[in-house]
Amino acid sequence: MLTDRQMLILQAIIDHYTQHDEPIGSKTLAQRASIDASSATIRNEMAKLEHMNLIGKTHSSSGRVPMEAGYRYYINYIMPKFGGLIDYGLSDREQEMLHEIFRNPYAEIDEIIAKSAETLAILSQNVVIALGPASLTQKLAGFKIVPLSDEKGMAILVTDVGTVETQVFTLANNMSWQMLDDLVDIMNDQLIGLALPSVLQRLQTDYMVFYKYDTDSLVDHLVNKIDGDRLIVSGRQILYQHLSEADDIEQINAVNAILDDHDLIIDLINELDQGIQVRVGGELAHPQLKNMSLMTSSLGRHSQANDLVFALLGPENMPYLKMAQLIHGVRRELNAYLDKNQKI
Repeated sequence: MLTDRQMLILQAIIDHYTQHDEPIGSKTLAQRASIDASSATIRNEMAKLEHMNLIGKTHSSSGRVPMEAGYRYYINYIMPKFGGLIDYGLSDREQEMLHEIFRNPYAEIDEIIAKSAETLAILSQNVVIALGPASLTQKLAGFKIVPLSDEKGMAILVTDVGTVETQVFTLANNMSWQMLDDLVDIMNDQLIGLALPSVLQRLQTDYMVFYKYDTDSLVDHLVNKIDGDRLIVSGRQILYQHLSEADDIEQINAVNAILDDHDLIIDLINELDQGIQVRVGGELAHPQLKNMSLMTSSLGRHSQANDLVFALLGPENMPYLKMAQLIHGVRRELNAYLDKNQKI
């Protein structure tokens, strides 16, 4: 365990590198009142931190930059004890942008998730990944068929967490509007409150007269769309701009491949405990992300069935406290919205 002075020095090095993307030397650190040590003492402490692989040199300069282990120590021990120089709180503009997401009380939860991800990407200047509840955990809250013409209609499926999926379809030759009306009655009278997989199973076993026609593909398709639409990725261009400024084309191609692999993304962000989790570099177990960090948090209600998962993917030197504040801001606004509008 580091001494308080060593932690303050490491904190200052990381905060400086986060803000300025450049190394910092002992003379500059000695000017910080919080450290209260001479430049000679700070040089000795920096040598110890370097020996522990918490900081390192980029070249022959006397300045130091954080290493991966230093970021991990900062996250685990320094942030909880000392906070950080970048911990300024949300600005009025940032708070107003978060409020704007939740102004419309009639917005569906998938719209709220998409707007939250987009706004969080703008505020964080990182990639934001949002993962809504899977169809496996959602329950049927309503089902409706709206005729659009003699041959076409729209099916609308609503779940208990506020997800709304629609599908325009053409009436099959062996179906009638009356049969579809009967199906709507059965689903709303007999199947409300069942998990979506159970709804499909009941249709197959107890109501085969409806399920054996084209309504099977219709209801199946609506349920599959929930899983297909539950993943949202925002802010790619923001991150790519940062990486291009660093002339890191290889990293851009690697991150792009990762973000195109939805199964891999879900695996990356879906295994987490409550609260905010941070994985740095090698902890992500993907060589393509060796210089990246992933901050993950569940939002919404604290139950596996209803949690929404948000993740920030950015450079290893992202301002962790600021990112945590933004996630907490979205969590606070989202929970207030859900409480008021009973979406979850």
